Amino acid sequence: MTLTRNVTRCFARLTLIASMSLGLAGCYDIDTTLTLKADGTSALSGRLDFPRDAKHIAEFYQALMELQPGLTQFVDEGLCAGIGKAAAMNPHGALDLKAREYTTTDRFGCGLLYEAGDTDALIDKLNSVPGGASSILKIEKIAPRRVRFQLDFSNVPDLKHMLPGLLMLGAMKYGKPDQGGPSMEAINKVVKLYVDASLAMARMAAPNNHLQFAIKATNVIDTNGERDGDLVKFRWSWEELVRLLLKPDEGAQQTKVYYAIMAY
Repeated sequence: MTLTRNVTRCFARLTLIASMSLGLAGCYDIDTTLTLKADGTSALSGRLDFPRDAKHIAEFYQALMELQPGLTQFVDEGLCAGIGKAAAMNPHGALDLKAREYTTTDRFGCGLLYEAGDTDALIDKLNSVPGGASSILKIEKIAPRRVRFQLDFSNVPDLKHMLPGLLMLGAMKYGKPDQGGPSMEAINKVVKLYVDASLAMARMAAPNNHLQFAIKATNVIDTNGERDGDLVKFRWSWEELVRLLLKPDEGAQQTKVYYAIMAY
């Protein structure tokens, strides 16, 4: 009885995590722009752009956090400003991250700006990150003040292939599969349905929402992205992003590699 209860609790937690990832992803736009300035410095800016009613959700969580004395100082000017305050107090190195909250007639969001300093130093730092964003984003200096950016989602592990192991690990924490845990057949069914559900949620909840990464520099040499003057944009709908991460189409064409060669 205890074993069954523990396994049930384990899968309840996993279900909650899955539900949150499906429900939260895609209900907003994320825009990030890396600007390579002519003076040799860089800036990273971003926007989290939510539907207007998200302001009520943010105010609720702000009030909830204000009940905890240790968090009040971070959220007394809003959750967005709290991001900047937390960055400034980072014990591993303070960041001068400027954050502002904005509200329009139909949108609510948070704008972020980080002046990153010397561009060459930033590129070296990004390239030194082991296995992080650099597994997707590769930056190569091909000449003085000329850089090639590459986004390759094929370097991301197929997340759906990791799910069976995670589910089994959660079950085996409380007992072996032959002692009340789920069968591999049942787990594989959950994995397939999770992928299908993720795509369905993206289509229903966010048919027009997107994730965008842009690079701005004094000169665009070459790109297969969307070019707008000195700006190159790469944009994916949330459904496209789910397909890139969960790879539901077995045997489909290889993931496209996105690139831009910029001079600054």
